Amino acid sequence: MMTNLEPMACGNCGHGLFRMYSAQREPSLKLVAQCNKCRSTSIIEPAPAALQIEFGEHSDGRLCCMRPTG
Repeated sequence: MMTNLEPMACGNCGHGLFRMYSAQREPSLKLVAQCNKCRSTSIIEPAPAALQIEFGEHSDGRLCCMRPTG
């Protein structure tokens, strides 16, 4: 569990689990968080359009885009 950080939840149903998607649209990158329960979506658009993802505490990997194989 992450300490000293505020947990986030769906603004519609209050559920706390999400699936993240990358919507690479010109001229900026947008992230879409979809609630696993009610499927409501929230769009995250960094401004300025620079996003850096680093390893978190007790992590072996970073958040990344999943590419279909085959």
